[in-house]
Amino acid sequence: MIIAQTVLVTPLIMGLTYNLTKNRGKEIEKLGITLGGNKFQIILLVIKELEVDLFINIVAAFSRAISEVGAVMMVGGNIKGHTRVITTSIAMLNSMGNYTMAIALGLILLLISLLINSTIYSFRETEIRQLTLLPTILSRGSLTK
Repeated sequence: MIIAQTVLVTPLIMGLTYNLTKNRGKEIEKLGITLGGNKFQIILLVIKELEVDLFINIVAAFSRAISEVGAVMMVGGNIKGHTRVITTSIAMLNSMGNYTMAIALGLILLLISLLINSTIYSFRETEIRQLTLLPTILSRGSLTK
């Protein structure tokens, strides 16, 4: 099931990344050439400059994968205790008419997704704050003492 979800979101990540690098990558590539970088250094520069946008693409793909029902049902079925996941349970309960339980599971899935995305973004914000504080710390010379 994990392979099916990976196959499902790979085109999404590739398409978003392609559009991103097509639109902004040329400018960054020209800058790298102007600075005298070789191919490898320019690729690293493009990745570093587009890091936040690439991160957002990965989070969007994760959100797509966590809500997937079709691929999971096709590959794993809906065997209780073995291959049943929250999304397939929601679909099954909905088709059985047990809307209250389906909505409750949907809210649990929404909460799980919200917690994971919040955690990912908070780690990312902490990393960005540390990177923006680094020049200030270095200019004061506190790391060199």
